[in-house]
Amino acid sequence: MKILVLGGTSYFGKILVQSLVDHGHTVVVATRGKNSAEFRGPIERLALDRTDYSSMKLALNGRTWDIVYDQVCFNAEQAEIGIRVFGGSIGRLIFTSSQSVYGYGVDLPESQFDGLAYVPDPNNSNFYQEGKRLAERAYLIQSKFPVTFVRFPIVMGPDDPTGRLRWHVSRAKFEQPIYFPNMGAKLTVVSSKDAARFLMWLASTDVSGPINGCHSTGLPILELMDKVQKATEKEFRLGQKLDETSRSPYGIDMDWCISGHLANRLGFAFERTSNWLSDLIQEEVALVAEHHGNRRRRGF
Repeated sequence: MKILVLGGTSYFGKILVQSLVDHGHTVVVATRGKNSAEFRGPIERLALDRTDYSSMKLALNGRTWDIVYDQVCFNAEQAEIGIRVFGGSIGRLIFTSSQSVYGYGVDLPESQFDGLAYVPDPNNSNFYQEGKRLAERAYLIQSKFPVTFVRFPIVMGPDDPTGRLRWHVSRAKFEQPIYFPNMGAKLTVVSSKDAARFLMWLASTDVSGPINGCHSTGLPILELMDKVQKATEKEFRLGQKLDETSRSPYGIDMDWCISGHLANRLGFAFERTSNWLSDLIQEEVALVAEHHGNRRRRGF
């Protein structure tokens, strides 16, 4: 198949692109050209600005695609640019959306958020959440091609550009406080490897509409921090609410877990978090120690 990946040179996008090439697809990666990620095998690269219609139109120049992976769409305006550029020239679009479209809850199914029925909320201070909601809505209302909305939870992996897991490991290792609003809460996570594997699998299906990308088992915050403590051999210090610098990026007020039952029914099996999380945390411990050692050698 001829496949265009918008984004794809960082994090699980890199794993996806390499997997697509390894499976014999003709792959074009379109980015701003600021990341020189290397891949094995033939890949065409295009430089464009995903946020600019003229740049997209010029770079893609009326070409056709069987599948487009939209990894870097964050609001309705960007979705509308994609709709205008692609028109009827693609078979299908797979949009990397987010669990953030949902509110709090447990075992939240895809039906919990309906982009068609959603009324925009100009007072929503969570711009990421509102952007993803409105992007889904735009694609649903305006696109002439089928769209799959992949709602990923927190993605964890060794190349996470947000550094969220490493932040916890570092603060625990150096005995800095970490504040959680609710230590008893659970959240949903997925490995970067599984996120890429799921996107790859979707290319072989005709699934459209929303689908959650995760195993259904939630991860308790207490279990996460227990693994961090064991790996760092340090008991983490619980921070105070008023200290914003200590607030965990995973700090949620209540359970926030989505259901993976639909993906499972359709034939995709995600790994259980317990199979990979401890190893990942150990990798992060090693990286934190290496970084600290390098800083000491440089005199910081």
